[in-house]
Amino acid sequence: MNNNKYFADMYVHLHSDSLFENRSQLDQELCEYDGVFSVHFDNDEYRNAMFVSYNPETISSDDLMVVIRKHHVDAVSVAGSLTRVSDSAVARNNK
Repeated sequence: MNNNKYFADMYVHLHSDSLFENRSQLDQELCEYDGVFSVHFDNDEYRNAMFVSYNPETISSDDLMVVIRKHHVDAVSVAGSLTRVSDSAVARNNK
């Protein structure tokens, strides 16, 4: 039986004309989806980086980009990572 857990991170670049004020609305909407763990934006008002952590077995990066592009039409996913954590590794760390 495979008891591995998967976590993915996606780095998204929003267009430079994106409004800083729209970030909280997008954050709220993304976090309503099953499988989304967190949404973080670059703290600088003039930089447009967004990071989304999610469970790829529950929601896909393509689905996330559809939601993001409703708010930021020119958003581009520029990087991502996938981490696998097995139950045995979690058990070892909890000892």
